[in-house]
Amino acid sequence: MGYSTNISTLEAQLENLAMLREGKGCIWSTSDPFRFAYKIREALWIARNVRGAKEKYPELEIAARNFTIEVVGDNQVQARTYGGIPAAVITPLSGEGVGGSSHDIAGPTRRTKGIQTAASIIQTWLDTQPSNDRYHFPQATLTPNELLKLHSWATQNHLIFFESDGAITLQRKTLDLIEYAWSPEDA
Repeated sequence: MGYSTNISTLEAQLENLAMLREGKGCIWSTSDPFRFAYKIREALWIARNVRGAKEKYPELEIAARNFTIEVVGDNQVQARTYGGIPAAVITPLSGEGVGGSSHDIAGPTRRTKGIQTAASIIQTWLDTQPSNDRYHFPQATLTPNELLKLHSWATQNHLIFFESDGAITLQRKTLDLIEYAWSPEDA
């Protein structure tokens, strides 16, 4: 099921997004956490990807880049910065929507096919957000300049990647793996 592109879908969640608009993580208590998490992810996707929403709600576009939404208990959904801790516990104030599933900080791996460049890796990531999935590019033999370009972009977007024998795996930054990620010293 794809996300809506209608700004009113985002606006229906504005009360629930109040903490994120202030740049603060939170935990919501809800009777249907998977449905609620889906609606919050959808609202953040709209804020980041739909032109009118980006201009009308720039603080939510920033939140979409900085927070992950995950189901953390039987009745709880957490919004936290990548590697961060939520700031408050709140209860949802408006409707909850449909569908969805929980995601770990680095979800299941998605494999891509075909020869890849730094630009195509970046575009693949952007085209599939919001997502916490890892992306594996088995045919991404990148030049040193392309590796530097990918590293610069990944760093700005709280991502890390691993390079081995021409393959690239790109994922959200996690503190337990950051020391193994590719860095300019590896070039």
